[in-house]
Amino acid sequence: MSKPATYSLGLLLALVLTALQIQLWWGESGWFQMRHTSQQTRLQKASNHKIEERNNRLGAEIVVLQDPGGAGLDTVEGLARQEMGMVRADETFLLLPAPRLAHRRLE
Repeated sequence: MSKPATYSLGLLLALVLTALQIQLWWGESGWFQMRHTSQQTRLQKASNHKIEERNNRLGAEIVVLQDPGGAGLDTVEGLARQEMGMVRADETFLLLPAPRLAHRRLE
C-alpha cells in the first residue's frame, strides 16, 4: 500500500472515530443527555415522594372522617372550630385580648 493511501485510510478512520465520539458524548442519546435525564428523574422521584406522603396523610384523614363510630364527627367539629371559628349554639364565645406590657420610661 502506498504512503498516500495509508495516510488517506488513517485520516478516514480518524474522522469516523471522531464522528462516533461526537455522537457518544453530545448526540441525542449521548452521555450528557443521559446525565441530564438521570438528574431530572431524581428530582421527579423526590417530588413524587413528597406528594405520596401528602396523599397518605389525606387518605388517613378521610378514613377518620368517614368513621361511623362518631369520631369522624368530632374530627369535623374540631376542624370547623380551628379553621373557621365555629361556636355551638349552646356555647358562649369569649375573646380575651392579649395582655399589654406596660412600657416604662427610661430616664
